[in-house]
Amino acid sequence: MIFSRKLSIVLLCLYFSYNSLANSLLDSVKVKQKIESAILLNSKDPTFYYLKHLKKSKYKDILTKICLNKNLSYGELDYFLTKVTMNPSFKYKFINDFINQEVSTPENNKKVDLDYVNIKWGQISKLRNEISLDSANQVFKEVEIYLNQFSEEDEDVVVARLKMSTHNIVMHLIRGDLKGKKICLENLEKARKIENIPLQITFLYHLSDFYTFERKLLKFIEVCEEALLLGRSINKESNYYYSIIEYLIDGYIFKGNEEEKVLDLLEELYEDEDASSRILSYNYYLKLLNKSDNESPIVGVVLDKFKAKDIDDLVVKFEKFVQPLNQLDYSKFLRSSSNTLIKFGYINKGISFKNEEIELVKSIYSKDLSETLSDYKTEQAVKTKEIEIQNQKKIKRAYLSISLLLSIFFVIALIIIRKIRKQRKELKLKNQFI
Repeated sequence: MIFSRKLSIVLLCLYFSYNSLANSLLDSVKVKQKIESAILLNSKDPTFYYLKHLKKSKYKDILTKICLNKNLSYGELDYFLTKVTMNPSFKYKFINDFINQEVSTPENNKKVDLDYVNIKWGQISKLRNEISLDSANQVFKEVEIYLNQFSEEDEDVVVARLKMSTHNIVMHLIRGDLKGKKICLENLEKARKIENIPLQITFLYHLSDFYTFERKLLKFIEVCEEALLLGRSINKESNYYYSIIEYLIDGYIFKGNEEEKVLDLLEELYEDEDASSRILSYNYYLKLLNKSDNESPIVGVVLDKFKAKDIDDLVVKFEKFVQPLNQLDYSKFLRSSSNTLIKFGYINKGISFKNEEIELVKSIYSKDLSETLSDYKTEQAVKTKEIEIQNQKKIKRAYLSISLLLSIFFVIALIIIRKIRKQRKELKLKNQFI
């Protein structure tokens, strides 16, 4: 009895210490979010109180600098923006406003700043996905102007241009133009030659999109597996690491008979320290259940993991946590929820989710996308025409140079011929005299 009581006390102590640690970590995350939110909303006054509760770290130093209005390097700004962009509870409009206000073009025109390029590259990607293609195209032009002042032979400029090329690749994909796939493959080879692993992962990621477009499932899985191996070789530092995991989960679920691989990848996604990855994992758990048989042991594994009584209860639990998702990701969650609920017999609730998804998708795509794509196509056509004009000018200059050289040679030839004739005439006169 005494031993049993002591064991109970020890277990209680462990339980309370674990909960205390969990609450401490939770509080730390909340404190960071309060500071980040205040910075993005430009109300920095209360942040100093919260800063005191953060442990010393590189990120705390950056947050302190921002609150004190101190100048940050582009690397520090990139670090901050990466952190807040990963948080789905922040609307990107506020992050975009912060970038436009705080991130100016570098004054140094002797050396390209890759941290600045990375900030703008991330901004273009998020604008394209969450705001508008027009906004993304505008920022892309700004970066092109910035890069045009540097030598094309500079290695950093090569890396920057390769990275920025992803915007054109995605625009080609949106239009269903396989020219983007060709660019992707060419740039993948360039990235391999310079042994730049993050760039290789980038182009493999976009290449997989084209294999999806072409409905080549096995090629899609193959390039995603290669990208994942490369990502693990650099300690998951690629911007695309967890996106590639999501792609692979989708590919394995669609292929079928890969439940163990799917569960392993889902666990990695769920256990990631980034809260957004965990929130996104809920959608993929539902997708897995939708592809599983009603009597499959997978159903029990997932329900047990989330302590849910049934599929309806599981969706209710998930729904509480997915509100911070952007509209596009939330619409995907609604679709997966609807399909899974209907499959397991919850017809009315499934239809309700489907209707909500339809209305949300309508609102997302209410803007005139075709006009933006048309503008982009016109812009590319203008660029192509400009290149043709430049080539024609070069050809004309070459013809003029050749014509000028021929004229010079002709004049020289005439002079030489006249001189020879004169010499012959003089020689003839001399001979006659003799």
